[in-house]
Amino acid sequence: MLLFFYIIIVLVILIALFILLITISKLELKIHNLHISSNSNEKNNEKIIIQISLKILNIRWLKIKLNRNRIIKLNNKIKEEEKKLNVNIKEVNKKIRKKISKAIKNKEIRQNILNTKLELEEFKGNINIATEEYIITSYLVALISTIISNIIPHVLSPKIEKELILKKQLRNNSNRKNTSIKNKKIEEELNKKIQYYITPIYKPQNSYTVDLNIKISTKLLHLLYIAYKIMH
Repeated sequence: MLLFFYIIIVLVILIALFILLITISKLELKIHNLHISSNSNEKNNEKIIIQISLKILNIRWLKIKLNRNRIIKLNNKIKEEEKKLNVNIKEVNKKIRKKISKAIKNKEIRQNILNTKLELEEFKGNINIATEEYIITSYLVALISTIISNIIPHVLSPKIEKELILKKQLRNNSNRKNTSIKNKKIEEELNKKIQYYITPIYKPQNSYTVDLNIKISTKLLHLLYIAYKIMH
């Protein structure tokens, strides 16, 4: 009887600890070596790595890492299970789309989605664009550059925001030698995290290449709440 009591106590503590971890954790999504090209001679996402982590501060207590081969294997396994269970995936996807469409019309859910605080910790992009018309190519490059440059400041993580503020302060006081050295180091660190190029290719053809590394995180509890609201 006493042993049973201790088991119940341990289970309660473990459940409480798990709930606490979920409450204070952030979901981090890291995508490295994403490569998409219209060139049929190139393999898309051959070296892609996707990492999904649950973290508290900088401690990742759960981590799932997927490369191209693992993603293909996982996709094949899902398809096999669908066949075994005789699941009509088209019908399932249709129902999911209906639920999401209905949920988005809900003012409370829509507001929760808009209030989701994303924290961008890394963004390295290289986009090359070509169209048959040079003027359209120039407009597209300008449009994409404007969109990215307007979004990034609103989703930067607090840490990078502080580094940017410090960088500006140091730049304003760049008369001192030591300050200039610090400024250079901060600039180098920021360039490692936030860096992107949108390049026009002036050739009479429709083509594009996208290379991207991105790391972004948000509160797990907020996402779970939105998912719960959508499903009910």
